[in-house]
Amino acid sequence: MIDFDQELKKYKPKTEVSAAEDAIHKTELTDLIDILKERREKSVNSDLSKRDRS
Repeated sequence: MIDFDQELKKYKPKTEVSAAEDAIHKTELTDLIDILKERREKSVNSDLSKRDRS
């Protein structure tokens, strides 16, 4: 049988993976939530400017 505790003790993360994780976390990524928030904000601002004109 596999002794998972022993295997975890031997585990060493790959440097390439760590470097990629660091690069991803340092980069400002736009996700779907950011896009939806931006669209909502533009919509609200558009609605407010239309009301001001009326």
